[in-house]
Parts: sequence; C-alpha cells; structure tokens
Amino acid sequence: MFQILANVLTSLNIFCGFYSMILAIKDEFMKSAWLVIICVVLDMLDGKIARLAKTSSDFGKEFDSLADIISFGIAPISLFYALTISLDVPLRIIILFLYLLAGAYRLARFNLYARQKQETHFLGLPITGSGGFFASFLLLLAKGKIILKPIVFLIIALVLAILMISKIKYPNFRNLKLWEALTISGIIIIAFLIWPHTTLCSVFSVYLVFGPLIYKYLLQNRV
Repeated sequence: MFQILANVLTSLNIFCGFYSMILAIKDEFMKSAWLVIICVVLDMLDGKIARLAKTSSDFGKEFDSLADIISFGIAPISLFYALTISLDVPLRIIILFLYLLAGAYRLARFNLYARQKQETHFLGLPITGSGGFFASFLLLLAKGKIILKPIVFLIIALVLAILMISKIKYPNFRNLKLWEALTISGIIIIAFLIWPHTTLCSVFSVYLVFGPLIYKYLLQNRV
C-alpha cells in the first residue's frame, strides 16, 4: 500500500516536471517555477513515506531517480533555455548541457555509493536542491520585479553544475530527531505563509552555501 502511494507521488512528480517544461516553452516562467517547487515537495514526500513504512525497493529508487532528472534536470534546463533565448551563442548550449550532465552524474553517483553507505551527508549538491534553488530564485525575482541579464542565468547554471559534481558534503538530515524535524518544518511553514517567495529562496540559498562554507571551515582546521 505504502509503496503504491510512494510510486503515485513519484508519478505526480514526473507529471509536474513534464508540465513545467511545457509552461517554460510557452514563456509562463512563474507557473513553471512553481511546478518545480511542487516537485521538490513530492520528492520529499515519496521518499519519506517509503522510509517510514520501510517499503523502499530497488524499483522505487530507480523510478525516483528518473523522476528527478526530469523535474530537477530537464525542467530547469527548459527555464534556463527560455530565459537565455536572446544569447545565440554555442556556449549557451554547452553550459546548459553541462548542467543536465552534472545532474545525471550526481544521481548516478548517489545510486551507486550514497545509498549503500547510508551516510549522514550527500556528496555534492543534490539535484533536488539545485532545481529548487533556481525555481525559488526566479520566483523571488518576479516578486521583486527584478530583471537580470541572460548571461547571469548561464553563470548560475554553471555554478550549480559544478556544485552537483563536486565532492562538497551537504547534510541529508537523516539523523534529525522527530522534535527537531517538526520544529524546523513548523518554522519554515509559518515563514512561508507570511513571506512565501522570500522563505523559499532563503531556505534553498542557505542549503546551497551551507556545504561550501562548512567545507571551507574543515579545510582551514586541517592546516
């Protein structure tokens, strides 16, 4: 029962990622970005349900990975492509391909190593965090009516690609106690209800820089 529910949520994740691509092509950027955020929620829910019910299967894991490459790889690429359409240069296609390639590499590495070791951290920025950050960043830009040059989006895509294939450690929060998880979730939900766009972008931004900052701190302590 729980495995079926998890697979249904993964299927919804794929649909939202697919429809996000269509909306990006139609230049409906904000709707497309919101769908990517919904994909993040669905991705968290299906994994949590499978783990809590102890119904996780090899099929479910691979199905989830395929959903991730669509929702957080191809869907964001569609947004990147549409937002940089005025840059008719080969470098644009190369960078966007590198983002997608980095996402696929990141998922393959996770499937082979992270799941086997069950460590308390992710190696490299998760593709979910990458797609979620970009979508929330777009929503915040729209809220503030801020217009950026297309080249900025290419730089963001390149930075996210580098972070995904890096060996920088990002927390996976598996060791959080129930009260800790509920407290953090409650604070985020309350903040979201008051400042939705700012909260989303802040949460993803903090996670984005958390890994590099801690990584730098550890390196300094080794000297």
